[in-house]
Amino acid sequence: KIKGLFEKQCDKQCGRPEALGVMFYDSVKKIMRPSVYVYAAETLFFESSCGSGSAAFACYYLEKNVDGNAVLDIIQPGGVITAHIIKQSGMVKHIKIGGFVGLS
Repeated sequence: KIKGLFEKQCDKQCGRPEALGVMFYDSVKKIMRPSVYVYAAETLFFESSCGSGSAAFACYYLEKNVDGNAVLDIIQPGGVITAHIIKQSGMVKHIKIGGFVGLS
């Protein structure tokens, strides 16, 4: 089922990459679940957190705003990534992400 979803939606927009990241966001629980889909293996792997996905989510969050600043705490299974974003004249001018990083 997931393979079909990616083929229908993503292939039209970005061609056929080797892998792609998908950010699932629960707007009720306010938690993001990052994942990576690998075409050759037909596998979907759920990550504990994702920095680039957090930056992309912050851009999406301000998509409808022409101008605005936001600080978003994006909750993920591995913890919280904070995104700072500034948008002017309909374009993202600055984005910065950060948070606690631990190795185990």
